[in-house]
Amino acid sequence: MKEYLVLIIVLFLLFPGFTVSAAVRVSADLWKSLGVGFALLVVTPIAAVMLMSIVLGIWIGLSILALYFVALLIGLLIKLFLSWQLGCKTFT
Repeated sequence: MKEYLVLIIVLFLLFPGFTVSAAVRVSADLWKSLGVGFALLVVTPIAAVMLMSIVLGIWIGLSILALYFVALLIGLLIKLFLSWQLGCKTFT
């Protein structure tokens, strides 16, 4: 858990505007964000595998998968930042 805290702090220090605006956007319309996130969670790997089945699309598919895993990590960090932010508001 300490590693995630360090990553959240680094993300916030590198991109403060993005981190706060993403957390605000998710908290403003939670169900829409969950729906879009779930759709991307399912569709992206399928599209990457379909691209990798074509010989010319192997590098594009691998690039999409690499970006997919980075996006998953950033999404997790934004979720943890939002939870931390709501927890601070609740207990202060």
